[in-house]
Amino acid sequence: MNDKQPCFVCEDGHYEPVNQTYEALVWDKNRSVLSTMKVPNIDVLTCGKCGDEVLDSENSEKIDEARQRYSYYCGKII
Repeated sequence: MNDKQPCFVCEDGHYEPVNQTYEALVWDKNRSVLSTMKVPNIDVLTCGKCGDEVLDSENSEKIDEARQRYSYYCGKII
């Protein structure tokens, strides 16, 4: 998204990329929290008005790849 995408939620704001460390809880197959997975340098598209956050496909793939590596190294099903 190079041009300013209107917000899907408030429809008044626009999404801008905000580089941050993405954090997600990691669950096991029994829905018990194992830990927090952190993925640095993710551009989260954030609405300047309401704060809604959206991931584009490129950054979503980065998170999926990190989740697969995490699962492999930890030996956990996530």
